[in-house]
Amino acid sequence: MSAANPQRQVVGGSRLSIVIADPGTPRLAGDVVPRSRLLDRLDRLLPLTVLRAPRGFGRTTLAAQWFAGLDPDQALWVSIEDDRASAAAFWDLVADVLLARGHDVAERGPDALRALLEGPGHPWVLVVDDLDRVADPEVVATLLQLLRRYPRLHLLATGSADVLDHSSWLDLDGQVIGAEELAFDATEQKSVLAALGVAVDDADALESQLAGWPLAIRAFGLALRTEEPDEALHTVRDQLGATVLTELGSGLDADLVLVTALIGDARHDQLGHLLDGPGRAHDVDRLVARGLMVAEGEGSARRLRWPGVVRDVVLTAWTKTAPGDVRRARQELATRFEGLGEYGRALEQATAAEDWAVVRALIEGHFSPVFMEHPEALRAVVIAAPPGALGDSILIQAIQETYFFDPVRAAGLRRRIPDERDAVRAMVAEQRPALLWDHLTILMALFRLRADYASAVDVARKMPLFLSEAVERYPDDPVAHGPGVSLQCGLTWLHVGDHRQAVAEFERCYRHAEKGQVGHFQRDAASKLALLHGFLGEHPRSRAWAGRAEDAPFPRTWATPFINAGLAAGQVFNAVAALDREAALAAVEELELLHPRDELWVLLHYARAKVAVLWGHPAATLRELESAVPNGVPVPSPAMADLLLATRVDLNLARGLGARCAGLLEDSASTSPLLQVRRARLALLTGDAAAAVGLARAAAEHHHAAPSTDLEALVVEAVALHRLDDPNATARFAEALAVAGRRSDAFALVPRADLDRLGALVPGAQAMLDDPRLAGVGAAFPSEVSFTELTQRERVVLQHLADGVTLQAIAHRETVSINTVKSQVLSIYRKLGASDRKHALESAAREGLI
Repeated sequence: MSAANPQRQVVGGSRLSIVIADPGTPRLAGDVVPRSRLLDRLDRLLPLTVLRAPRGFGRTTLAAQWFAGLDPDQALWVSIEDDRASAAAFWDLVADVLLARGHDVAERGPDALRALLEGPGHPWVLVVDDLDRVADPEVVATLLQLLRRYPRLHLLATGSADVLDHSSWLDLDGQVIGAEELAFDATEQKSVLAALGVAVDDADALESQLAGWPLAIRAFGLALRTEEPDEALHTVRDQLGATVLTELGSGLDADLVLVTALIGDARHDQLGHLLDGPGRAHDVDRLVARGLMVAEGEGSARRLRWPGVVRDVVLTAWTKTAPGDVRRARQELATRFEGLGEYGRALEQATAAEDWAVVRALIEGHFSPVFMEHPEALRAVVIAAPPGALGDSILIQAIQETYFFDPVRAAGLRRRIPDERDAVRAMVAEQRPALLWDHLTILMALFRLRADYASAVDVARKMPLFLSEAVERYPDDPVAHGPGVSLQCGLTWLHVGDHRQAVAEFERCYRHAEKGQVGHFQRDAASKLALLHGFLGEHPRSRAWAGRAEDAPFPRTWATPFINAGLAAGQVFNAVAALDREAALAAVEELELLHPRDELWVLLHYARAKVAVLWGHPAATLRELESAVPNGVPVPSPAMADLLLATRVDLNLARGLGARCAGLLEDSASTSPLLQVRRARLALLTGDAAAAVGLARAAAEHHHAAPSTDLEALVVEAVALHRLDDPNATARFAEALAVAGRRSDAFALVPRADLDRLGALVPGAQAMLDDPRLAGVGAAFPSEVSFTELTQRERVVLQHLADGVTLQAIAHRETVSINTVKSQVLSIYRKLGASDRKHALESAAREGLI
């Protein structure tokens, strides 16, 4: 990458001058200490790099130094100045930076950046400073979507929190540079001390005291050795410039004095001015413990400003002199945070104290919220704990397996779940039900996460025996009935496509949650039943379960968005079936606001796509759905993969991209009724009515076909038979009307002209056809779709042509002769009606082939 040459204005005359650059570029100290070891890390240009450290560690300065070396025409800098900034404010900043760079920004929001990345071109680097100031988590989700969709985009983000925790981007090649790496090493210490005017001879003597401290505190401590506090602060401002002061934030002056007094010069006479009353200035242990407790345990009632960066410095010094006191303070904090329900922070403190018994108790006592809400804290525990410190229970081993996959250990975990009554009875007797169910349910979740659905089903099959034994042993314990176990079993059966078994498990969860007055599971099970019945086309049942979900007593929990998303998706399916546009759009809007990233994401995509096809903008929705594959959720099972494929076929067909639909369906060997009915619809719209009849019948006769699929297949078959002048068409259409009842959506998925011709021949059909809701849908799919049919080999060659590969290189890559490639290219040109590569690619793009 070429060096940047922006027009710069140098301000001030201090030793380290401040540089103010063009709009969209950061402020940077002119004589900033070079940090080649870290700049080399950034120069790897991975898709994602996170500089994660408290304020004061120079993360913004490092990012700015690297940014200054980038090509200004290929890099964007966005600095978040306001705490709790909204998503709209963030994207406005991005658009403003693009405008300042001379780009024509036609739209706001993510589309402004997306427009820059569409099509071929050079790499782009987006630097976002203080990303954790953005309050809306959807911003992070959208940025990750863009990284996955556009390989030309690279993101460097700075922050102090886990706003970009590793669990959200496991599929991306990225790196985290933390506080330990950002702290100056010995060489950099000497450089900064020299820049601060400290004689080189003194550097070695100071290194042991200064190593690892944030830059601003180092500088202040040095200045305070020879200057009064006010003068020292003035010196630091002059020396370090606007960037570092921005990182420090406001209100640090007094804290800097305090921390210096605690760790070095014993200037205890200054401490009295910093406390809201007399304090024991010489009682360092008590003072630090008080500061730590106030900052972390009672944030709303702080008497002492104690930013994390200062606290960490004090703890570093304190640990050297009184490690036992630090450990006791952290243990007390862990207890306090557990009482407040802040389990992630409790885990962090207990882990720092190396109190593994407390860590294990926290995990086992609050497993679900810890596992779902604080994956990074849990991962840190797994990394930090010595072997065997947390025990070898199924729960602990499964957590280790979640973060560090070992197929041998995974197989051993599966074998530890017995299926013989005596062994099950013994296992139930060893543990209280709540902990036992955590052990078993995490295994199902773990195996689903690893896409090992056979193992997940194996565990689910053993659960009835465990549940019966638990109820017999603990008849008075409502937890013994295991509503959470049934919920996890239901999710397992749902993933493998056994919808009836899933319904039975969710119903069992609801019954026992109701008996045990567990509102969380009641609403969760009812919401999933509303979703599942709506998806299957059993809408009266879906609406009934939706009502129960809304009536269930429901304490707000970490799972609220996931539970409510299932309910909203069920309402989407019910509204679509009745062609109630207003209700469907309202439910989709609620779903978008919740935007969950859990195991139901495929079903939620499918619900959104139905609305997009009938009333929305399928092209825009397709783009969003293809880029919105969430991370940290199970890899789609074959049944869910079929559902994803059906979604993409529907959206592409609505855009008239028949060739792309044919390619998608041809690449799948699945005979799922969901896909068969789409093959039938594609055949109908491309003029092959006979094939449409056969495919529709295969879909309807499949033993796993849902009522909604049956109805769609009946309507397609009736229309195809009518096009063939088959007298059975009217009977099939009449059967479809009888089956439909109040459902209308299947009739909107075939050409209106065919409906009108059939309706004229079938008594009672006209009332349905005259329904204004059906007329208001319009043409969900084109009445006819033409497409160029390429062979699999030709599609591969076409993609090479689109990538700009030469014919000779194509022959080498595909291990065929150049004459074979030339023959395939000529065949592609002929089918696309083109005479050269340029026109062939234009035609292929129009038809959705590339």
